[in-house]
Amino acid sequence: MQNPDWDDPTKSDDERWEEYKKRYHLIVLPPKDPNEPESEIPGSFEVPLSRYPGWRMGFLPKGD
Repeated sequence: MQNPDWDDPTKSDDERWEEYKKRYHLIVLPPKDPNEPESEIPGSFEVPLSRYPGWRMGFLPKGD
């Protein structure tokens, strides 16, 4: 998968972070409940929060 133009790795981390904040809603997700069914919103993704085991940062695409 190729990075979109706005996610250019030659940009600084701050520039890239600003672009992500323009395009995604950021939410903090608690540890997964094993009894809850898996579901995913198209275009969304999540990354683990290293300081808080089990917790994740979710990125949900903003509408146009």
